[in-house]
Amino acid sequence: MDENNLDNEDVRIEEIYDMISKMKNDIKSINKNSKKSIMSIELLKEEIKKSGEQNFKLKKELEEKKYNEIKIYKKIINLLDLIDRIYDSVQDMEDEEFIYNLNIIKKIIRKEMNEIDLIEIKSLGEFFNPDIHKCIAVEKDNFKDYNQIIGVIERGYMLRGRVIRPASVIIAR
Repeated sequence: MDENNLDNEDVRIEEIYDMISKMKNDIKSINKNSKKSIMSIELLKEEIKKSGEQNFKLKKELEEKKYNEIKIYKKIINLLDLIDRIYDSVQDMEDEEFIYNLNIIKKIIRKEMNEIDLIEIKSLGEFFNPDIHKCIAVEKDNFKDYNQIIGVIERGYMLRGRVIRPASVIIAR
């Protein structure tokens, strides 16, 4: 072998050592980055778990608030029913001042209801809709259309477009 070949081999060996050294450094760098990535992933997993727990708690709180809100509205409806019963019972009385005052109270309550988006379901004269009405009785009436509501047993109410209590009605056949 001549000296040139030996020098070339030495150069190649040195290049290989350099390449190996660079590869070792690259592998170390990759290992460091991998460890950082794994740690970041673990932190993200923990954050996701905490967020999920917080979301579950918030969802539960919202459901509870919604349930309590509907409960309050149902109590309001019960009070309205009470006022309606009082109104119906005093209609036969001849105390016009009492009836007048009761009408004013009803108007104030209806105004307050509208402000909180609690609306009475229109029934009398309307056509029966099973989504908002509950048929209590059917009566023959030749002057009314089929399925037209001819009587209201109990008023129905909606809150923000959702039925809280369907109107109990009598329909024509």
